[in-house]
Amino acid sequence: MFVIAGVLVLSGASGAFAVYSGTDALLGVGREKAPSLSGRACTTVETLKMRRNGQRWVRKFVSTEAANGVDRVRTALRITGLLAKEEKADLYQVVVLDQAGPQDRAARRGAAIGAEVLFAPDPTRMPGMSTPFVARYNDGKANTAGLFHGRDVTLSTDDIKSTMMAMDDKSDCFDPIAAAAAAAAGAAGSASGAHGEEAAAGHGEATVEDGAGATAPEHGGEPIPEHGEIKAEEKGVFGSMMAMVWGDSAEPAAEVPADHSAEKPESEAVGH
Repeated sequence: MFVIAGVLVLSGASGAFAVYSGTDALLGVGREKAPSLSGRACTTVETLKMRRNGQRWVRKFVSTEAANGVDRVRTALRITGLLAKEEKADLYQVVVLDQAGPQDRAARRGAAIGAEVLFAPDPTRMPGMSTPFVARYNDGKANTAGLFHGRDVTLSTDDIKSTMMAMDDKSDCFDPIAAAAAAAAGAAGSASGAHGEEAAAGHGEATVEDGAGATAPEHGGEPIPEHGEIKAEEKGVFGSMMAMVWGDSAEPAAEVPADHSAEKPESEAVGH
């Protein structure tokens, strides 16, 4: 009787464990957090504003902490939309790095890139691009050095459209130095406050002209891939979508006023 009772108790315990384990699996307990509609929180690393062959490029590096590939590319799409609303340019590029990724600008390429989005309002003016958006991510997890060694996944046009239309958060990346400057400006009083805000606005921004720092956007050292002929209606759809989601559509930099005090003239080439 004792032996039979012991078998029944063990069987009952095992059954209960199986039931709870099954419930946990159904509820997603212990599994990786589902991707957010708008990506994850991020931190601004650096923003570069460049002029190349009469075009204006804006490149922004941001970092995230322990985000999966889908979250990273959705974060890049969100920040690209915000960047296009704030700046007028011919090409926008947002690169998502891991929080432990390289600090040196020259090393922010190849395996250091966890996700990347390229947006050209008029791709016919951008060599190598024949669709307004290119969005891709690395499906691997970052190692301790902040490098990704997974498989590169490129989003389809439909995936990009549906992702951007579903976004429920339009918050920008946290800029730690700008936040510190704003806090210092507030503490210093109204006289120094204006100066502090001006300094904060320029944080993380570097101006680069034709030369070593104005190379074409890369992903792992590869040029921007061709995506076939662009359709006029596709460009119109993206423009309408950008205006609907972010309230304003990006326009080519040709319409930027002549005063570019934040950028150096083309004659003064600057490298890294």
